[in-house]
Amino acid sequence: MSESLWPADTNFSPALLSRLYHVLRTEAVGRANAITSGELAERITGEDTAANPKTREAVLEVMRATQTPVVGCSQGYFVPQSAGEVEAALETLAQRRQGIERRERLLQRAWRHGGQPVRADGGAEPEDVLDDEELERIRADPVLEPEDVVEQRGEN
Repeated sequence: MSESLWPADTNFSPALLSRLYHVLRTEAVGRANAITSGELAERITGEDTAANPKTREAVLEVMRATQTPVVGCSQGYFVPQSAGEVEAALETLAQRRQGIERRERLLQRAWRHGGQPVRADGGAEPEDVLDDEELERIRADPVLEPEDVVEQRGEN
């Protein structure tokens, strides 16, 4: 691969990206031939790590520069051989994105409720729902608990 192919704004040497590209295109074709992050790192850099975040970043650079589709799965990375492998990967990514978005909504809702337990159906007992002013008081006072605010309501 020509060194001019690789982006100038990368954290990786052109030689490393070329080696990675070669391994992916020749040895990791099809899901059955997926290569783990650790194995790729060892082959490319000599580092033997189980889950190498730099490997993931380098794979993204290869994809960006060469337009080579690379799929990451529980078995490792591979270049898909069929539309079915690409479709399955896209579905997995969509499910992961939905899971992340769901966790994000749950975290936001829990924060709005002052960290109080919220029922599984997403609601809270009406008397336990804190208004914005009460939530700000709790956030500003590290020892004030949501239960204290609800109790103080009854005293006023």
